[in-house]
Amino acid sequence: MSPEPAIETRDLGRRFLRHQALSHVSLSAPHGAALALIGANGAGKSTLMRILVNILRPGSGSARVLGKDSRELVAADFHRIGYLAENQKLPEGLTVSDYFDYLRRLYPDWDGHLETALRKQFEDYKLPTA
Repeated sequence: MSPEPAIETRDLGRRFLRHQALSHVSLSAPHGAALALIGANGAGKSTLMRILVNILRPGSGSARVLGKDSRELVAADFHRIGYLAENQKLPEGLTVSDYFDYLRRLYPDWDGHLETALRKQFEDYKLPTA
């Protein structure tokens, strides 16, 4: 028997008022696979991603991530999941060092050695502003 997929949806659906954002989406992605979501604006790509990381609830069907129902993901699960929202806003005017200080408290397994190497590499670089 093959291992459980990293991501799996079955007959997934989500409606917003009169707009059907997702309808009968079934997919499976094994561990280690690269998956691209391609489609026009409004096709449901962001809705699918938000369901997979438990920001939105599915209206119908099911979504599983790393063997768990996406609605049951907890903080510890996100140590294994990377998700960056399309409209993520970074704090403005920070140096890379300041940004590391901001991020470090969000990640209990922060790699201090990698941080030190990156700080040296980007010592005086400022993050771009919008």
